[in-house]
Amino acid sequence: MGKVIAALRLIRIHNCIIAAMGVWVGAYLCGDFYTTPNLYFVMLAIALLCGAGNVLNDLTDIAVDRINHPIRPIPSGKISLSFAKIIYALFNLMAIVLALLLGQLNVLIIVGYILAIFLYNLTLKKLALIGNLIVAIMGAGAFLLGGYAVCPDRWFIIPGPMLAFIFALLFHFGRELIKDNADIDGDRIEGYKTLPVLISQKANLLIISTIYIMLIVLTLIPIITGWFGFGYGVMVIGLVDIPIIVLLGYLVQSHSVDKYRHTATILKYLMMFGLMAFIAGK
Repeated sequence: MGKVIAALRLIRIHNCIIAAMGVWVGAYLCGDFYTTPNLYFVMLAIALLCGAGNVLNDLTDIAVDRINHPIRPIPSGKISLSFAKIIYALFNLMAIVLALLLGQLNVLIIVGYILAIFLYNLTLKKLALIGNLIVAIMGAGAFLLGGYAVCPDRWFIIPGPMLAFIFALLFHFGRELIKDNADIDGDRIEGYKTLPVLISQKANLLIISTIYIMLIVLTLIPIITGWFGFGYGVMVIGLVDIPIIVLLGYLVQSHSVDKYRHTATILKYLMMFGLMAFIAGK
């Protein structure tokens, strides 16, 4: 049982569920919502890619994680390198098989995701902004994939999957920069050129704050325009926007890595509230 729990921690099962739900919400926002087998295939494929990406991240970050996250399954010895590599290969293979059931374009998308995740973990995560942006695009892309699965002629509409993509892109981008602030000690020792290493945690927090202020302003547009209903306004302001403002104030007080780690964790839960806001609004 302990190894099962360790494996679930390795793939970050909660992240995989959130990614799959992003696909579902993207489909839901596309218009006249209806489910198809394709939608669930895409949801499962994205969840598998998310899990594979998390495994690869830990495989390539063992030295850094011994400093930043020593209790993770691989540095703590709860999961062996060989077992982690099997999970990575198996999840990617299963995602490709699902893509084959969806058609040629989906195969290209899934393979593109696999290559982007590989390049990110191989080298791009060591660079300022580029790696953060790639992760943000892939995370937010779940909404577009969900929309495309049920309405390939309207996935780009606003309001709709594209609006959720823009919101999620900013949200993920800001969270990735916060995680860089949390991981600054290990990143500096290993020679990673992340933004806080290059310009300081304080300067990076200013960029993070700017990104989230932009996001908060944009989340108000659907309320002003009437794109979404009352439920969206209540949930997005009360459960996303206000908590983000509180978290930014919490981070301004000091630049403790523990504060940044706690904030990154809390933001993960705010993602789920954001998904719920879109559902309630439509």
